[in-house]
Amino acid sequence: MKKAIISVFDKTGLLDFSRMLARQFEILSTAGTFQLLSREGISVQKIEDYTGVPELLGGKVKTLHPKIFAGILCIEEADLIPPIRLVVVNLYPIGKGEMDIGGSALLRAAAKNYENVIVVCDPSDYEEVARRLAFNEIDLEFRKVLAAKAFRLTAAYDAAIAASLGNDVFPTQLTLSFSKLRELAYGENPSSQAALYLNGQEEGTSAATAIQLQGKPLSYNNVLDADSALELVKKFNQPACAIIKHNNPCGVAIQENACRAFIEACEADPLCAFGGVVAFNGCVDLATAERMRKRFFDLVIAPDYEKSALAILREKTNLRVLKTGMFTSSLRQTVFKEVRGGLLVQTNAQFLIQEKDWRVVTDQQPTEAEIQELLFAVKVNEEVKSNSSVIARDGIAVGVGSGQMSRIDSVFLALRKAKERAKGAVLSSDGFFPFVDAIELAAEAGITAIIQPGGSKNDPAVIDACNRHGIAMIFTGKRLFKH
Repeated sequence: MKKAIISVFDKTGLLDFSRMLARQFEILSTAGTFQLLSREGISVQKIEDYTGVPELLGGKVKTLHPKIFAGILCIEEADLIPPIRLVVVNLYPIGKGEMDIGGSALLRAAAKNYENVIVVCDPSDYEEVARRLAFNEIDLEFRKVLAAKAFRLTAAYDAAIAASLGNDVFPTQLTLSFSKLRELAYGENPSSQAALYLNGQEEGTSAATAIQLQGKPLSYNNVLDADSALELVKKFNQPACAIIKHNNPCGVAIQENACRAFIEACEADPLCAFGGVVAFNGCVDLATAERMRKRFFDLVIAPDYEKSALAILREKTNLRVLKTGMFTSSLRQTVFKEVRGGLLVQTNAQFLIQEKDWRVVTDQQPTEAEIQELLFAVKVNEEVKSNSSVIARDGIAVGVGSGQMSRIDSVFLALRKAKERAKGAVLSSDGFFPFVDAIELAAEAGITAIIQPGGSKNDPAVIDACNRHGIAMIFTGKRLFKH
């Protein structure tokens, strides 16, 4: 009878699978798995009895024996070695000083000899492998699928070990490991397929790990916009609401409660809010849900929802509702962006809002109220595609000028959105002002304070323009470009 090795940490579904295997294979197993199988009456032999060598170093060396690996790697017709024709292994979690060496070696050896060995590393495959064995349908293509999965698992495991051992931001070899969470409804456009993968090394609350409570299946754009909306509201301690459309904020507000924040975020740009993605940084209550029922949105994401609020939202059967749980903070160390033929990697230079680094460059000093509005505007501006400008008043982003090719166009668009609310408001710019034209526009609309990085050769002229119009201006020294 052919031999099989079973050595697993995750024993989900193992008993039924092993009972089936015992009809076709002589099962060899390591101590922990042996105890489970033998206790259930499944015929199994300890690997140490098969090799004649006991487990060493407290179980660290169990399967690393020539008889095992020769059996896995041999070609049945050519080698006079008892062949091992099925390997069932999954790996134990990486811990402090703990990593699975023998298991990885078994998987790699079995996957290398996939033409002769069936390698199973995922309990979700047990049922399909059992069915195919029962009907003698283990063909070469299926063997390749299983082998590829094993190599992906060991590669991901090695990458996780490497990440746990060092903190090199730009290593010579960059290995990224992601596990598929789900397939998505479609890609950026319906003609594309898409899937969502999780980064096992990423910590903190995220749209990717949020639980979907109801609604249509998520699309690629839903996840992108939910991520942007969530990251924006996480910046604020006060109750906040953000509405995202095409990966840009069209309405953001911080108010005394979630309902008020939602109302003000919607009213900031009601036309663009239609069909958007809404995020909150606190629990969605009944009053907020009552307001939401009157408008059309694609998705809402929040830490939690009152039962009465969920009952209202369920009336909108297509509305995607995501729950993140309580926010946990974790700053992304690196940010990736794919380009044709390569990958751009940069440190996450997220703008740190520290007033001590600011420099007032005008005669007019900003008031305390204006400083608070500028703080809010800068936080919103971080999440707007460049070139961008944000106009804020009373804790509301009343005008957002996003994705423009020139600075003056972004200011013009933000002012057009703000309309009469620009009077007495403040303005944040993600980059410096190369000319005074945008300052003249802002002054004409009634802007009273501006925050920007500074650094233009025309800074003196820009400052003079602000002084002429009585506008307070702050230089942060930090650009906020987002592409």
